[in-house]
Amino acid sequence: MVSPSLPLYFYIFNRLEDFEAIEPLIESVIEKGRPEGEEAEVEGWKEKVRILNLGCGNSILSEELYDRGFKNIYNIDISHVVIEQMAMRNSVKRPELKCKIVS
Repeated sequence: MVSPSLPLYFYIFNRLEDFEAIEPLIESVIEKGRPEGEEAEVEGWKEKVRILNLGCGNSILSEELYDRGFKNIYNIDISHVVIEQMAMRNSVKRPELKCKIVS
């Protein structure tokens, strides 16, 4: 069991599938991190989950997860073009979505 006060990391690779195809897999992994018992009812547990989207490219996976309540998402890529596009695309609707260029 994972305490809701502890960060939980997920490394998500989504190059080959669209969100609908991998949603059951993602949900099953995320549900394993959900607290049990009374703690499961704690509001905002999804916001405590930390998600790292490696090589995010121009994927909308992070946007789909954000819209489902997961706000602590880190998108990283080596391409400044896709990171700038993602940051611009989400600056208003998803202001907590983090995008970073790494080399």
